[in-house]
Amino acid sequence: MGVKAQVETELLRDALSKPIKIERDEVVTSIPLQIRSGMLHLTASINDFTGEFVFDTGSPTVIDQTIAEKLNLKILGENTGLDSNGREVTMKIALAEKITLGGTSFYDVPVMVHDYGGVPLGKCYLPNGVIGSELLPGGVWRIDLSNHSLKMAANVEQLQFLSGSKKIPLHSFGYPYPPIIGYSIGRFTDKALFDTGNASEISLFEPIVDDKWVSNEIDRGTIKVGRGRLGTSAGGIGDIVPLKNFQIKSLGLGNYELENVNVTTRANPPTLVGRGLLSSHIVTLDYVNADFWLSPMPIVEPQAKEDAPGFALSVTDDKLEVTQIFESSRAERAGLMLGDEVVEIDGSSPPMSTSDQQCQTSRQLSEQRNLSSIKKIKIFRNGEFMVIVLDEELEVSEG
Repeated sequence: MGVKAQVETELLRDALSKPIKIERDEVVTSIPLQIRSGMLHLTASINDFTGEFVFDTGSPTVIDQTIAEKLNLKILGENTGLDSNGREVTMKIALAEKITLGGTSFYDVPVMVHDYGGVPLGKCYLPNGVIGSELLPGGVWRIDLSNHSLKMAANVEQLQFLSGSKKIPLHSFGYPYPPIIGYSIGRFTDKALFDTGNASEISLFEPIVDDKWVSNEIDRGTIKVGRGRLGTSAGGIGDIVPLKNFQIKSLGLGNYELENVNVTTRANPPTLVGRGLLSSHIVTLDYVNADFWLSPMPIVEPQAKEDAPGFALSVTDDKLEVTQIFESSRAERAGLMLGDEVVEIDGSSPPMSTSDQQCQTSRQLSEQRNLSSIKKIKIFRNGEFMVIVLDEELEVSEG
């Protein structure tokens, strides 16, 4: 090992093992959380740069390479790991002198540096980067989507107690200190990562589905099987993988029981408790006392449930494609296929000529989530244009 590499390794080891210093200008810091494209966004400052970041408890803090260069962040070393699609990704590790969220500041924070410009639509969804889990120790964090807020305090007594709250053990296994909790399905028990970067209520590591206790809890009438991509992450677009969605009758988080929980499966461990849980519960991460608090939201008027469309559309390689299809869905019965290029939706052509237009189209698809209302899709397949009709009278026509 060269002298420079040895020095970098020593600096990195020191930075990763040293507790992050925290200063609070107020007893409770409350900052707005915006939900866009299904992700949680907040405003943060890194040194003298202020911008919008995604808040993701399942990730370390990651700064876009252009910002890291502009701030002249000190590089401590690099790390190679797997992204959410199982792709190997190497990132540099730098030191941010100060990260500020509202009235709370964190000092000498090790952060990852990544070129989001090299990831398809990376700058569209993550123009500046991610605020992640290494900031969580040393305090209490409350994520409340009923009020679109993130609250931070030095201890849980400084936050208002929420009626109906249940306390669950919170585990942390070293840098970057992601929040880990125990869960149970029937008599099956395991640990899961609480990941606000994942859209599901529960994203279950696929082999666990075959456990007999888990299998007994699955509502067989809700099983949907398909194939497709699970999206783009740091390593790029995910591969085509088997897909399975269903409901389980009961899920235990500690001694708290959730009923009729929506589950997706994932090819890579661990199981994730995702931000879908935040649509019905307020979550408080108390790292000081190693507690995970789950608080039911006030009862709201239930929304009418739309039929699942049975397919997904994504911008891939400068075109709009069918990236998921489920068996026996109306989309599959109508003739829609995985990989079809979409050129019109209900008579309108999605703008795709420039990267900005592709970003706009991708955001609209992820925010509207109204694929069930689509009646006709014009596609290009094998050198021919075809119109797929998605209504009661299913038909496929050339055009």
